[in-house]
Amino acid sequence: MGNRAGSTPALGTALKNLKFLSIKLLPQFIRIEVFVFIKMAHIYILYSKNIDTYYIGSCLNLVDRFEEHKKNLFKNSFTIKTDDWELFFAIDNLDYAQSRNIESHIKNMKSRKYIENLKKYDNITEKLRLRYSTK
Repeated sequence: MGNRAGSTPALGTALKNLKFLSIKLLPQFIRIEVFVFIKMAHIYILYSKNIDTYYIGSCLNLVDRFEEHKKNLFKNSFTIKTDDWELFFAIDNLDYAQSRNIESHIKNMKSRKYIENLKKYDNITEKLRLRYSTK
């Protein structure tokens, strides 16, 4: 099941984002563990009631990226057309290449119904995760 906008991933999901490196040196049996945090990417879909339109994007920091859209920081961007964007849907905990591929897939569908079904049916999100998995 995909994480909905505003939800926080379970601890188990968060721990999957950590990679462990374990080194044993013989004969002393010294163990060194290094925790590396892998920054996860997001797919997001914004909706504007004023222009009745969806906007699809991907990013590494959803909170910051949403604020950039709301503040119209990019003067040539599509989202500058209105200021009432709301987060409609998000898929969290993707690696960057996976997020870009899923973003392209959703955009290529060119379907309002498909976008609305993403929110309605969790299995679509899971199929996209599997189809575009980089592991």
